[in-house]
Amino acid sequence: MAVAVAGAVGAIILRHFHVQLLSVASRSMEPVIVRGDALVVESVKPQNLRVGDIVSYQSPNLHGEVITHRIVDVNQARGLFTTAGDKRRSPDPSISNSLIIGRVVARAPYAGLIIDFFKKPIGIAIFVFLPAVVLILTELSRLYRQLTRPANLLDYNYDSERTRQEA
Repeated sequence: MAVAVAGAVGAIILRHFHVQLLSVASRSMEPVIVRGDALVVESVKPQNLRVGDIVSYQSPNLHGEVITHRIVDVNQARGLFTTAGDKRRSPDPSISNSLIIGRVVARAPYAGLIIDFFKKPIGIAIFVFLPAVVLILTELSRLYRQLTRPANLLDYNYDSERTRQEA
């Protein structure tokens, strides 16, 4: 349960500071970034990006796919960036600055494996449903104990108290 709450609070904090947590699925940036790493990506204005920065951006060809590569050329006048994976020799086609999500500011080795796990149905079940079930069972148990406990204070007999005082 605490893990679920910590994860939710962490996600809210990251969104507040315009930061995303991404997991790495390919080997194109090895040895600097390896498959399974988690990346902290901070929103940045395109004019603040420079050659050598590692950026994450929406793929211009594959909807929903995010690519993380190093900037190898900047054309500020046209708003275009050319990137390349460190492991690849040839640059990617230039991309518009509107596709850039942000600059990579931190890397957590292999933490992306945990992120990917929690995106799967079993991870969702463990992260969301299991804590909910534990909470429900705990509350039902507490309620059952309250309903079945001896009611000594509730069954106070006022008549027997008067009888003792009169005697």
